[in-house]
Amino acid sequence: FEVRHSVFILGPSGSGKSTVWRVLQEAQTKSGKKTLHEIINPKSQDTNELYGYIHPVLGWKDGVFSCVMRNFAQLENEAWKWIVLDGEVDPDWIESLNTVMDDNKMLTLASNERVPLNPTMRLLIEVGNLRNASPATVSRGGVLMLNEKDLGWRPFVDSWVDRRFELTNDTHEMKVLEQLFREYVEISLEYIRRNLKPITNVMEINMVMTTCFLLEGLLRKDGKREDTSKETIENYFVFACIWGLGSAFSVDKGVDNRKMFSDWWKLTWQKIKLGDDDVYDYQIDPATNTFVPWVNSVELYQHDPDLAFHHLIVPTTDTVRLLRIIDLLASTGHHVQLCGVAGTAKTTVAHQYTKSLSEEWSSCTLYLNSRTEGLSLIHISEPTRILSISYA
Repeated sequence: FEVRHSVFILGPSGSGKSTVWRVLQEAQTKSGKKTLHEIINPKSQDTNELYGYIHPVLGWKDGVFSCVMRNFAQLENEAWKWIVLDGEVDPDWIESLNTVMDDNKMLTLASNERVPLNPTMRLLIEVGNLRNASPATVSRGGVLMLNEKDLGWRPFVDSWVDRRFELTNDTHEMKVLEQLFREYVEISLEYIRRNLKPITNVMEINMVMTTCFLLEGLLRKDGKREDTSKETIENYFVFACIWGLGSAFSVDKGVDNRKMFSDWWKLTWQKIKLGDDDVYDYQIDPATNTFVPWVNSVELYQHDPDLAFHHLIVPTTDTVRLLRIIDLLASTGHHVQLCGVAGTAKTTVAHQYTKSLSEEWSSCTLYLNSRTEGLSLIHISEPTRILSISYA
């Protein structure tokens, strides 16, 4: 930003792009250089909504970007002002910024208005790649490239453990968790990286975050438990790792990645006894602090003759464990995504969980596709407090 007024931050999701510029902003603010920012997702609206257009009846309609840039340009102070564009590069919107990114530093609108990029303003474009950007666009800005391992997962784990310590004030638990993350996670990620393929693109940081979120649900009442030994915490940690690291595996082109992960886990970590079945078939019994089969928790089916046939649901091992995993994540305020092909009961499981919620929750089902516009989603979801469970 000292030599360029426009900068691209490149990197995959979870590589720390947002964290980098937020840390810089906070550092500048604390050092006396107040820094303001506005975040815009350029892909959440079309080009007219982004830059503005002339309506045939109503006349000029301002756009999101033009409004933000004009407001910043009219602020007569010495504070730094950053406009952050967080979204994939598309020629439809990025080419219109060429005059802003070059030495002209001027946004020309369809109404012939010219909005300047004053000396205290900077343009920050946060993207995954520049495949759709022309050489002329790329040459106008500085480029900062981040890969997945530059930041890694350790800073997130360290901050999560620190927050956990502030909540429980349990030094023993903190030391045990730090040791378990060092012992289990890196070796498991290395095996997954080399041998397995998830059903959807899952970053390593996302796997570790899911593990931490599951631990939040499993350990949230640890302060009330009498047994906080290393063995107890390790059992919960193993359960969280199995589902945090291995939940996105399935059969792909004849290769059973789920079975491979299960066999490798039992062979590598033999001190935790699970049983002869897959690692996914066991849960922790809080009373005995041991792993027991999920099948023990399946309730006997009670037929209701008044229900229509398509409303009948027979409890199975799969539904019981999926509902349990969803509850561990959702009850601690985290989102849930169910992935699978058509007919794998994603909708059924989601509806079962929403029906089991307390009265303080309400839910609604939104049917989305590639043609759903952001404005339509806003109009549908605004009146209702929604528990976010997506499935695709």
